[in-house]
Amino acid sequence: MPGHLHEAFVAVLRQPECALELARQVGVPDHPTFAWHDVDGEFPDPAGKGRLFHADLALVAFSSAERGGEALAGLIFEPQLRIDPGKDISWPVYWVTLRTRHVCPVWLIVVSPVDTVVQWAATQRFRGEPQVPHVIGRAHVQPVLDVDRALANPAWAALTAALHARGPHARASAETLIQACASLPAEPRQCYLRLVFAGLEKNIMNAIKPSISEALKWELTDYEREGGWFQNGLAEGEAKGLAEGEAKGLAEGEAKGEATGVIKGRREALLMAIEARGLALSEAQRATVEACTDGPQLERWLRRLFQVDTADALLAEPH
Repeated sequence: MPGHLHEAFVAVLRQPECALELARQVGVPDHPTFAWHDVDGEFPDPAGKGRLFHADLALVAFSSAERGGEALAGLIFEPQLRIDPGKDISWPVYWVTLRTRHVCPVWLIVVSPVDTVVQWAATQRFRGEPQVPHVIGRAHVQPVLDVDRALANPAWAALTAALHARGPHARASAETLIQACASLPAEPRQCYLRLVFAGLEKNIMNAIKPSISEALKWELTDYEREGGWFQNGLAEGEAKGLAEGEAKGLAEGEAKGEATGVIKGRREALLMAIEARGLALSEAQRATVEACTDGPQLERWLRRLFQVDTADALLAEPH
């Protein structure tokens, strides 16, 4: 299930001025902004197995503003936050299907703030064919450090700040965006701030809090409560949930002994953190967690919770 950070990347890339700036970075020919339109990003399985593949965002430029006439170029955008071996199948399906549907050149652009993912994605050849995805990381774009430039194209400023959230320009690019966001309408402002705040290390986030205006601090509180910080995730929620869960378990488990209460508390903490993380447990998976009496196993699950995107991945035994 896509998380807040992935959804924020997609939302920012839906801003035409950001998507087309990124397209220019990889050499896509210029077409007027009005020529580009969202198109169906759902692609059937060419193997006929009944599966459907879903691209995050697909755009096509047409020769007229009314989505008619000749298709001039296609773009597929894929925010990628982790290594996913399945992409060596889905990315070629996206590219070939969109190219076939619209009979035009197509560029697949992968965007990631994670250096290891950038390195991995850049090597994903399409089963030996020469077509490869264009992969964009922080080494490929300059951060926007001037407020006037950020105001001129806030979506692009937000995207570059998100990509640089793990680099030396993390604080400066985030503070520039924050200043630019102060004068924006609520909806784009929230989108851009969510994207950038989700990527910052906790120490950087704490350092820039004093520069955030009072008008924006209520929004920051919401982001913190959602626990969307990339990699740091729900660290504060984990600690709180663990403490509350252990306290509850100890209180209920006194009659059975302190050790039993601690185990129960850890299970409570894990279930609370899973719910806060937004992972959906099946009945069988919930039963597995509730039946677990192995303290170290519960701790391993709790630590792994902030490194995975699905309940299956959480409960899978490491290879």
